[in-house]
Amino acid sequence: MRWFEFQCQLLACLVLGAVNQLSADQPNIVVLFADDAGYADFGYQTGLIGKWHLGYPESYHPNQRGYDHFYGLLQGSRSYYPYAKPSKDRVIRHNDRFTPESGYITDRLGDAACEFIEKNKDASFYLFVSFTAPHGPLEPRKGSYDEQRIKHITHAARRAYAGLIVALDDNVGKILSTIENNGLNDNTMVIFTNDNGGPGGKDSTSNYPLKGFKGSLDEGGIRVPWAMSWPGVIKAGSVINTPVITLDILPTIFEAAGKSIDPNWELDGSSLLPLFGASERRFPDRPLYWRRSGIEGPIAMRDQEWKLINQRSSRRSQPELYNLATDIAEANNVAGKYPGIVSQLQTKLDAWESELVSPLWGPGSPGFVEKQKKNSK
Repeated sequence: MRWFEFQCQLLACLVLGAVNQLSADQPNIVVLFADDAGYADFGYQTGLIGKWHLGYPESYHPNQRGYDHFYGLLQGSRSYYPYAKPSKDRVIRHNDRFTPESGYITDRLGDAACEFIEKNKDASFYLFVSFTAPHGPLEPRKGSYDEQRIKHITHAARRAYAGLIVALDDNVGKILSTIENNGLNDNTMVIFTNDNGGPGGKDSTSNYPLKGFKGSLDEGGIRVPWAMSWPGVIKAGSVINTPVITLDILPTIFEAAGKSIDPNWELDGSSLLPLFGASERRFPDRPLYWRRSGIEGPIAMRDQEWKLINQRSSRRSQPELYNLATDIAEANNVAGKYPGIVSQLQTKLDAWESELVSPLWGPGSPGFVEKQKKNSK
């Protein structure tokens, strides 16, 4: 069995800044596949192609976090064209070796993913391809073929953004063709998703009809594309309307591999196999939660069709309630009409938040708050 995961980056992670770090003592999906984690029977080759953006110190690098193979950059973005002198965080690395600047970055990452698949076609592998596209800068691929495909777009910034998407689409197709051409289709699960909605503010993207944009907890910030392929298990063309979240990826691929989840991990995600008809278990009815920037930042939850959100932008901010089944644009706040539902959801949301710790860095962290106070004097 093989797992192949795309992450299309619509700008950077929701946790912003140069110190995004995954705690070195926390196991992750890749470490759990590693031989030294007690799962030697998995026997998987693990690869990361593309952006990392989870820590710059060496102890946080991908090869120190479970990946056998890394081809990409530590930063969250870079120019799509060669630098004269790239920084150590934006140069393309092959494991711990800097590579020469050349070509168009989206093509380089696509080629590297295909090479990994070719090399490991006779083995089991987990591959995560994290393209920088369509993160800025807006530098579309040069060439008459791409220009012909986007020339009908009159808005200059949106035309450039579409150029990034065209190159991304070509390379996703190239990777999928490599899987098919090597006879791996029937034994490979492919997941395509991304981490947030379009950025807004520069007129290069539109999340219509959704409200909000990258960084917000409105639907335009947190509702993202998700497509999967697993021939023989997932019916082609099927649509699942049940809300899912990237936290579900780990338990999904563990169950698909026939492995059990240790209850001590206390995972928030759930295996998606019941939604595919590949498990006799019933997929749980569950709320989903989001919070950004600690106790003073926005917070939201979704439970079935109901979404409760509090921007917490001031002490006077009040919870807002939306029925996403009839109001996906979050245009009609019905909190005043359904106070009982607001109360029920708020109780769940408060209980969930009570289990969280304050951010250790960035907005909402003690150090960040103190820095803001000093800068305001």
